[in-house]
Amino acid sequence: MAQLYAVAVIVSIGTAFFDVAHLSFLPSIVTKEQLPKSMGTLESVRSLSVLFGPGLGGWLVQVLTAPIAIVVDAVSYMVSAILLATVKAKETPSGERVSLMEGLRYVLGHPVLRLIGLVGAMNMFVSGIFAIVQPLYLVDELGVSAAAYGLMVSGAGVGGLLGALLASRVIARFGHGPTMWGTAVLMLPLFVLVAFTGPGWRLALFPIGMALISLVGVMNNVAQGSYRQAICPEALRGRMNA
Repeated sequence: MAQLYAVAVIVSIGTAFFDVAHLSFLPSIVTKEQLPKSMGTLESVRSLSVLFGPGLGGWLVQVLTAPIAIVVDAVSYMVSAILLATVKAKETPSGERVSLMEGLRYVLGHPVLRLIGLVGAMNMFVSGIFAIVQPLYLVDELGVSAAAYGLMVSGAGVGGLLGALLASRVIARFGHGPTMWGTAVLMLPLFVLVAFTGPGWRLALFPIGMALISLVGVMNNVAQGSYRQAICPEALRGRMNA
């Protein structure tokens, strides 16, 4: 188990670096006008992984056993790294080394980025609690099977995929600002809808609510993500995203 925990920690650290790097790298290979559509494409891929990943992972564990499934996952990471290494882009060097604090000062000094950061921090806090509570409530309290729970969670992937496909059109129609605050406002009643999940027919409220939350959540991510990338100086993008 110690080895498994160590691997999980290393993967988490690598994921944190990747999340910052891939967002900061995107403006180097697309124009500012292409950012909303490109961000939407990234979110589409992420939604597809949410939609099919749990089911595929469960099938691999059942057919090949857990250790072999982990090996398959490791190979997929290696293939991803090789493909990413082939991407060519012109990146402007940042010059002298700049600390993370400079990125923080830039965010705090920008009124819109400061607000986006505050909302994002609150969202991560609430989402973390929600992610812990939802399986306990559905599986332990309502008696939902593991397979059924996986299918219910996959509903988020469906909504996220639709949101990613619609995001660039919504942003083009209403602009970044209205899309950001409009989708944020919609989150409240949708989480309330999920909160009414219960036995019987009310069980359907969970996948429906999660699909809708993911739909508007992905549109929000694309809007604020493409806005951040467009206005931030290239040398500070990595630190700003961190």
